[in-house]
Order: sequence, then C-alpha cells, then structure tokens
Amino acid sequence: MHCEGTTKSLATAFVSELVLSANQIDQLSTLEMRRLLERAVVTIRDMQGQVSDDTNGEWPDPLAYLRSMAAAVERNNPEAVSQALLDAASMIRMLRIIHDEKE
Repeated sequence: MHCEGTTKSLATAFVSELVLSANQIDQLSTLEMRRLLERAVVTIRDMQGQVSDDTNGEWPDPLAYLRSMAAAVERNNPEAVSQALLDAASMIRMLRIIHDEKE
C-alpha cells in the first residue's frame, strides 16, 4: 500500500509540474517541452494499463496526439504546446480518478 501512495503522490506532483510548465511555456526550451510531453505519454500509458478497459472510448487517441506534439514541438507554437501539457495533466487527473474509484 505504501507504493500505491507513492504512485499517487508522483502523479499529483507531475500534474502540478505540467500545469506550471504550461503556464510558463515561454521559459521552457524545446527539449524541456519535448521531454515533458514524452513523460506524459509514458505516465498516461502506464496509468491506462492500471485501469484497463475503463477508459476505452474516453479519448479518441490521447497518446497519438501527445506523441505528435512531442515529435513536432519545434514546429508548434507555444500556445499549442501549452495546451497539450494542460491536456496531458487533465488526462492524468482523469485516470487517477478512475483508478481511485476502482479501489
């Protein structure tokens, strides 16, 4: 159970980091934006695995969207990257709620 609490704390901290970064997008390098989006993809994929079928149909394909934003971060305007970070934070929050309801 201790590990579960740690996972929740890490998810909460990452959501905060995503929101803060989205609000300070002009202070991030292209590499920082890309890494945040890539971390979000990994986090969301792992969380989706934990909640299994409960999220089917929830989003059209959130990972493809975030992967494409990460791959083309230098071609996207800062507002689009900021929105992608906020979207990732929202997805993580939603998955955490679904996970908590399953327990």
